[in-house]
Amino acid sequence: MASVCSSCTSRGGRGALSLSLLLMMMVMVMMTMQNRSPILNVVFEDGGESAADVKQQSSTRKRKRTVDDVNIIPMPESNDPLASKRGEGAVKLKNDNNDIRNTSEKHWMEEIFRARDRAGLVGPKACKDVHFGTIERGKTRGNHRHRGKAETFAVFGNANGIVRVERETGGGYTDYSFSRGERVLVSSPRGLGHAVTNSDEKDGVMVIVACSDEAHDDDGDGMNDYQIWDDL
Repeated sequence: MASVCSSCTSRGGRGALSLSLLLMMMVMVMMTMQNRSPILNVVFEDGGESAADVKQQSSTRKRKRTVDDVNIIPMPESNDPLASKRGEGAVKLKNDNNDIRNTSEKHWMEEIFRARDRAGLVGPKACKDVHFGTIERGKTRGNHRHRGKAETFAVFGNANGIVRVERETGGGYTDYSFSRGERVLVSSPRGLGHAVTNSDEKDGVMVIVACSDEAHDDDGDGMNDYQIWDDL
């Protein structure tokens, strides 16, 4: 009877030993996988994040890097250093224009033609169409080119924004940034595109007032190119 119990203990010991080896092998495999995968590394820790959360964060970081790679320069305050011989560009308007109607930054007045000429930009010599509107957060106005007319417009309001000016038809462009409360002037000669985006993180609204040297037409003459930039 004693020999039978001894045999049982021996078999039980071998079983326990086999189970221990199996557990050790599983731990080693998990550690190997953990070192190879940063997602599993987060899952096994006590951070409470799931693999799906980590993948989402990684995707967000990639998108942010893509946005950060866009070259956006500050809006110039006097003369546009990137204006071509055609005279397209954008400038920030200030109250130092010797206009007696300006008494402070909160009370300002500007003449579009005189401001444009002072900045060395080129646009319409007369307004056959004057239009104005608003741009809400995350929205873009423009993103088109007028092949049959030139346009100059002012943008202002309680919102951060980005102005895009086309340098050559179908070619390069420049993005300018401006801050809420600032006032900017943009000129696009015939055949060059433009766009204004409200990039404010809050609910600030901006106002746009534009002047063109030809009357507005709902593209009945086929002289406008729309949605010329896919990223806007």
